[in-house]
Amino acid sequence: MTNMYSVGIVLFLSATLVQADTVNVGALSYDTFIPAGGGSPGVYAFDLANLTGAYGLPPDFPVSDPFTFGSAVLTLTLRDLSQDVIDLGDIGPGFLLDGNGNPIVQVPGSDVFDSAEFTATLSPLAFALSDGTEFAAALGSIDVLLLPSIGTTLTVDVDQTTVSVPGAVVTTAPEPGSCDLILTGLLGLGLGLQRRRGSIKKVRGRI
Repeated sequence: MTNMYSVGIVLFLSATLVQADTVNVGALSYDTFIPAGGGSPGVYAFDLANLTGAYGLPPDFPVSDPFTFGSAVLTLTLRDLSQDVIDLGDIGPGFLLDGNGNPIVQVPGSDVFDSAEFTATLSPLAFALSDGTEFAAALGSIDVLLLPSIGTTLTVDVDQTTVSVPGAVVTTAPEPGSCDLILTGLLGLGLGLQRRRGSIKKVRGRI
């Protein structure tokens, strides 16, 4: 039997959307804020950037419409598996800094982290790209994991990741009556992505 994900892809094509794709909308990195010295371990920061609208950097970050990471949360998992959950609120285009231009998420240089997870809602779900096309997001939320690129814990000034949104590029205006097909296609893609994400988390939980 054809599953819903496959049906969604077929409907994408029939509704004049290209194949599933992703678009980069931001970046998350683990950086030095105050270097260690004089007996101090220093201060590190988890830096987040919303690279849309005026802060877009095409072609790598091509979203020309500004949008918001809504109800954003950063969850830091330490080496002992304890977690620090930080509510960041709504984040518009630009860098996550306080009024003095300093990183909002600062951590002691002596802390050791296994991972950082960024989650947020996405608004709007359709937005223009720098090449004049429009991108339709498959999900109304973002879930990005920053994992060690080397070893088992995060390395400062090394580990970083892009914040990406899955979906599809609208290449032509849908004909009347095709909106339902687009919505069904996006739903199928979204369910497939959610199942895949759940499977990844289950595997990580067994490690």
